[in-house]
Amino acid sequence: MFLILILLGLLFTPAELYPQDSKTDSLLKLLPKTSGEKKLEVLINLCAANQYNPKEGLKYAAETLEYAKDQNNKSYIAKALFQHGNMYNTLDSFTTAMKYYTESLNIARSVNDSVTMSDNYNNMGVIYKIWGSYTKALESYNNAYYLLKNLGHTERLLPIVYNSGLIQYNLGDYEGAKKSFSRCFEMLEVSPSDFGNVVVNLAMGDACNQSGDYPGAEKYYMASESFLEKAGNDYLTIKVSLQQADFYRKIKNKDKALEYARKALELNSSKPGATGDADAVMGSIYLDFNEPDKAAEFFQRSKMLYEKLGYSSELAEVIKKLSEAYRLRGDYKTAYEYLTKYTEMRDSILSQDKLKEIDIVRAQFELDHKNEQLIFLQQKSDLQELKIQNQSNIMMFSAFGIIILSGFLIALIYFNNTKKKLNARLEEKKKQIEYNLTELENQNIYIQNQNRKLGEYADELKKSNQSKEKFLSIIAHDLKNPVHFIMNASEILEDDFGELTEEERSDLIHRLRQSSRLSAELLQDLLTWAQNNMGMMEFNPTEILPENEINSVISLLMHSAENKNISINISAEPGIKVRGDKSMIDTVIRNLISNSIKFTRPGGNIDVIVQRSGNDALITVKDNGTGMGQEEMSRLFRIDVKQTTKGTNDEGGTGLGLIICKEFVERNGGTISVKSRKNEGTEISFTVPLA
Repeated sequence: MFLILILLGLLFTPAELYPQDSKTDSLLKLLPKTSGEKKLEVLINLCAANQYNPKEGLKYAAETLEYAKDQNNKSYIAKALFQHGNMYNTLDSFTTAMKYYTESLNIARSVNDSVTMSDNYNNMGVIYKIWGSYTKALESYNNAYYLLKNLGHTERLLPIVYNSGLIQYNLGDYEGAKKSFSRCFEMLEVSPSDFGNVVVNLAMGDACNQSGDYPGAEKYYMASESFLEKAGNDYLTIKVSLQQADFYRKIKNKDKALEYARKALELNSSKPGATGDADAVMGSIYLDFNEPDKAAEFFQRSKMLYEKLGYSSELAEVIKKLSEAYRLRGDYKTAYEYLTKYTEMRDSILSQDKLKEIDIVRAQFELDHKNEQLIFLQQKSDLQELKIQNQSNIMMFSAFGIIILSGFLIALIYFNNTKKKLNARLEEKKKQIEYNLTELENQNIYIQNQNRKLGEYADELKKSNQSKEKFLSIIAHDLKNPVHFIMNASEILEDDFGELTEEERSDLIHRLRQSSRLSAELLQDLLTWAQNNMGMMEFNPTEILPENEINSVISLLMHSAENKNISINISAEPGIKVRGDKSMIDTVIRNLISNSIKFTRPGGNIDVIVQRSGNDALITVKDNGTGMGQEEMSRLFRIDVKQTTKGTNDEGGTGLGLIICKEFVERNGGTISVKSRKNEGTEISFTVPLA
């Protein structure tokens, strides 16, 4: 984030270095006294002076565009469109900004305005970088650089080379980035700038830091600091101090880290709209040096500021660090609460990022489509010019033949040859246009298909998020009841133990144990489901004998079956081996047999059958228990509906077991199915690939 802010600051240096109010006033006084190109120049300067006041800047950009069109001045039409793009860039409306830059670029190209073309390419590169399209960003910067290379505009070349260095930095090419920043130093010797020296030294320090050259990093950070006073920019001072604090934290120099962090904190607190960056860095320093109490204090302050400003990504990172601070303090409950909140925020941010990526891809498709249309229109214009040229030649040769009759034959031959060549060129252009039209139609079809797929993906993502939110609310409700009962029953036992009868105490303790077991099962199932959905559960397939795994599970559950006088029978075809994750297969078998015990009446039977089915092993758990109706079966594997039923001995359930079973079976390349009839029993089968 810091490097992007510096990049924008360097890109719009004029708006950063001069007092804008006084400059705007002087330009407004000059405006009524000018006309023609001088007036256009004043209007463009008003746009630049209001770079960080985009509402006012857009007003002057619109006035510039209208006046330039009245004057039929294409160069200033291009400049006015460029200023429109700058204002939308400041407003973070990058798609709209890119459209204006593209239109400005094409008009500037038509009048060979190299400076405006270069400005457009440079700012387009900035947006491509923000979008993550580093290849297109570098291509734009290279175009901007070569347009200005021979014009001697060092002050305009500097941000282009600097931005190219940032791209190399983001791609991990730190040596390439250093070379680009070294070229910036050479340019600063020709065109000195305190502001430029601050940001280039800082960027060079970051490149050295990332490549492990810590002495070099410290040298450039100190050089950056030395230019701050002359630059006179408190915002830069805060950023440089924070970067130095983080660097000294990294190399374990606590005193230096705290010195620079406090400097940033003091300056930051005096500014309106202060962010939580300084407090976050202070918290990180204390956390690294195992002082969790102080770390938590600064992280809490940073959290409040980020919440106020709506900085979701930064807020999520601070909440994650708060969890670590409370863990080091030994407050595991609070640590877990913050970790849970961080996970929820991270999922929300990822969903928002996906939707942003969809918008960016759509915008890039639209830009590519527009460029194809511009190419087609340019070729159509070329064809028209050729037709005009052909007509002019015909008229010229006709007049020449009338005036000089003696040269008629020679002129006629020359005319025919020329006509053939022109017709050949026209035919070639016609074929090229037909080809481009076909390509354009194919591109349109491709874009429509991509838009449809992106729309479907966005709908699926929205439905998935809604289902998970509803699922979590159901789990929270299910967990709340047993927890409240445990709390209330514990208070009764503590306060009124002597007043209760032996039978009342025994009943209360029995219900306490049931509620505790239900809560534990719910939390264990929730943890298993969360680990699987977050990708934290590794998939380790091995060769397994299903019969052995079933016997192991039955031995664990035999006590529960014997309490209800339920018999469990195994029927397995000999020699069956499967390939799957042992832990996941065990979990599926344990859940299915446990459910059968729960919903089978005392004295009932459970059959576990293993048999071949094509290239799979089919494992079936069948009971003669309470069974289910069609409506209950339709809700078995859904996370967005409540699905908990008491067993035949009033056993509780979590409702998560079969959801986990389905996910684990599918991860092992199998399928799961259910057959059941009310009051007759249930049969659940799943497949696992044979080894």
